[in-house]
Amino acid sequence: MPPTIRTHRLELIAGDATLSRAAVASDRARLAELLEAKVPKDWPPELMAEDQAAFAARHEGDSELAGWLNWFVVRVGRTRTLVGGCGLGGAPNDAGDVMIGYAMLPAFQKKGYATEAVGALIDWAFEDPRTRGIVGQTYDYLVPSIKVMERNGLTLVAKGPEAGLLTYALRRT
Repeated sequence: MPPTIRTHRLELIAGDATLSRAAVASDRARLAELLEAKVPKDWPPELMAEDQAAFAARHEGDSELAGWLNWFVVRVGRTRTLVGGCGLGGAPNDAGDVMIGYAMLPAFQKKGYATEAVGALIDWAFEDPRTRGIVGQTYDYLVPSIKVMERNGLTLVAKGPEAGLLTYALRRT
């Protein structure tokens, strides 16, 4: 069973080879069964679509990556619903940094789900003593994405190398 994180409104379920293969195959019925949640027709979020195959391949190559890659964000309540995804770029690098990313389906944006999920994932990553920092990147025109990072304590540390790209970070104290 892959790791899970519970928050007030969400359950984050770590991807593994089985879940990631179902997501790649666009097998909504199988993914819904595995997550025990409704999977909307527009799954996956646009920003995550091309990453699904890479997640599946990495999970198949290394079962220890569960938790360090993709997480499925499920809204709990009367109807469990897959609302988006978040994830890390892998286990901490030599400097102790991990890259974070997130995307919610359009119908579930601007409801605080990304902020809640990212906060929970940051806490999870910092439970590992190897993690020294969380790093996220976004574009200057993606104001909601910037707000998610800022609400979770990340601060702007760099601009570039491409036009409009911003890098935010949160360091362990």
